[in-house]
Amino acid sequence: MLTRLELREPATGEVLLVSDTDGDSLWSRVIAHAVRLTGIDTVVHLGDSRGGSARLARERWADLGRRVGDAGGTIYWLAGNHCHPLSDLVPDGKDHELRKAPWKSTYLLPRTSTWTWHGRRWLAVQGAVSLDWPTREARGFSAEAEITSEEEATQIIESGVQADVLISHDAPWQPATAGTISARTNNRMGFSRTLLEASRVHSERLSRIYRAVGEPKVVAHGHMHLGGIERRDGTTVVSVGAKFGGVSIVRVDLSSLAMEAVPWSPE
Repeated sequence: MLTRLELREPATGEVLLVSDTDGDSLWSRVIAHAVRLTGIDTVVHLGDSRGGSARLARERWADLGRRVGDAGGTIYWLAGNHCHPLSDLVPDGKDHELRKAPWKSTYLLPRTSTWTWHGRRWLAVQGAVSLDWPTREARGFSAEAEITSEEEATQIIESGVQADVLISHDAPWQPATAGTISARTNNRMGFSRTLLEASRVHSERLSRIYRAVGEPKVVAHGHMHLGGIERRDGTTVVSVGAKFGGVSIVRVDLSSLAMEAVPWSPE
């Protein structure tokens, strides 16, 4: 089900993108500091907070949300694959609604959703294949809950929606940055072939969505932990890096869709 949202327009006409914060308290402070310095009041998190238990995940999610809220910002969170199921962390557990977290200025985006900011149509799709799946399976996680399913992709494609910006946790197979392509080719981490194939299938699913919704001007994702902003066949591809990287906080002009990395510093 593709959920159509009416989100508040960011006051400054800009948003910040972050991803793969992985529950680091210092990095949460850095993001909040960036909100104060830039004056940008809206943060979009492209997924992954980690958390070995619901309690720990809640603490990590709440820490970032409260810090951003205290800095005057609102954070919209797209579920990744290394989030303890975020639907467990909000009261109603409705996957296809915008849900307010119990703490300050934090919202969980639906599994797939679309909205308009400054006349630009955004499309958000969640999740990725966990390449460390055996450790997650042992803790009772659901592989299907962590990805955008084939059914959800078909619903998006058949909806006829056209998008200017596609955001996701996983990286589409194409278009992709050079760093993403290299990481897929080299497999320096030694992940299993079975999981790599499942990951490829999911990434190609996102590529089908990308083509069906009009080859958006911007594709932004996390997951790879490799920061980069590159032009690929008329699309700006933004790979938002993990904490403390060179392209770990990205500033987006909502009118022009210009993207730039924000230099970060501790408080």
